[in-house]
Amino acid sequence: MDVLPAVHDGSRDHRGHGDRPVRAASPTSQDEKMKWFREAKFGLFIHWGLYAIPAGTWKGQQIAGIGEWIMNRAKIPVTEYEQLAASSTR
Repeated sequence: MDVLPAVHDGSRDHRGHGDRPVRAASPTSQDEKMKWFREAKFGLFIHWGLYAIPAGTWKGQQIAGIGEWIMNRAKIPVTEYEQLAASSTR
């Protein structure tokens, strides 16, 4: 396996997880990609809630703070917020 040497630019270490060197070439086949994914022990969790639909804006107004709190901070009535659930299944 070709690997890049560890490089330090003064800000962070460019080695892989577990101090393994980063691969130089990108895997091309799906099997190679999955093999790399498993060996690198890389994972990604994406959670989409209803708050992702308005994306921080309610009725044309940007709402401060993180999206998960939009219902509370924008004082959105439950009956209106429930409509987001109906629209997300279409």
